[in-house]
Amino acid sequence: YNQVGSNVVITEEWAEKNKITTATPYKDRLPAMKGITIGITGPGVTDQVARYMGLEAGLDPDRDMTIVGIETSAMLPAFSQNRVNGLAISAPTSPTAVRDFGGLMLFNLSRGEVPPLNGVLGSTLLARTDWLKANEATAVKFLQGMQMGLDAMKDPARTNQARDTVRAKFFPQVDAELFAGIWKDQADGAPKTLDISADMVQTLVNFNNRVAKEKLDPSLKDSVQTNEYVLKAQAASRAQK
Repeated sequence: YNQVGSNVVITEEWAEKNKITTATPYKDRLPAMKGITIGITGPGVTDQVARYMGLEAGLDPDRDMTIVGIETSAMLPAFSQNRVNGLAISAPTSPTAVRDFGGLMLFNLSRGEVPPLNGVLGSTLLARTDWLKANEATAVKFLQGMQMGLDAMKDPARTNQARDTVRAKFFPQVDAELFAGIWKDQADGAPKTLDISADMVQTLVNFNNRVAKEKLDPSLKDSVQTNEYVLKAQAASRAQK
C-alpha cells in the first residue's frame, strides 16, 4: 500500500473555529494544527502522523500541540464529548467520527491528500530470503492473487462486487454505507501494481526521520526491497492469458 493509513479528523467546533470546510485547500488547513488537542493510539504511526502534520504547519508538536494517548475504544467518546479537538486514526474510526459525530476530515492520508506523503511505502509484505528461494512458485502464485485483488479493486465494473464480498467475509459488523466510503478511499489510494520503487522507500525514510527518534539509514532505499518475484508473477499472468 503506497499511502499512510491513518487520517486526521477534527470536531465540528474546531473546524468552525479555524474556518475549515470541505473545500479548504490543503495548505490552508495546516494552521488548524496550532493549539489542537489531538488523540492518538500511542507511540507509532498515529503519533507520527500527528507530529508530521504539526511540522508541516511549521509548529513544534511538543510545544504548539497537545498530543494525548487514548485507547482506540475510547476515541469516539472523547471526540463526541469535545475532550479532544481531533483524532489521528485509521478507518473505520476516522470516517465514523465524520459521519456520526459531525467531524471533518482534515487530512485524508489514505487517499494521498498530503502531497509529501503521497506514494509512501505505507505497508508491505515481508518474507525471508531463504524462504523465497525455496518457495518461489508459492510466492509467485500468491503475488498473482494479490495483483488480481488490486485489479478488481481498481476496476469500475468490478469494484463494488469486490467490496461487498470483502465486507461480507471479513467486516460484516461495519455498516454498509460506511464501508463503501472506506473502500472508495482505499481503492483510490491503492497502487495499480505491486512494484516497489526506491522513491517509495525514500519517502518512508523521510517521513520516519522527520518525526521518529529512531532514524533510518537513507541507503535502505537501495537494499530492502525487491521486485524480482513481482516481475515473475506479472510474467506468469501474461503467459496464462
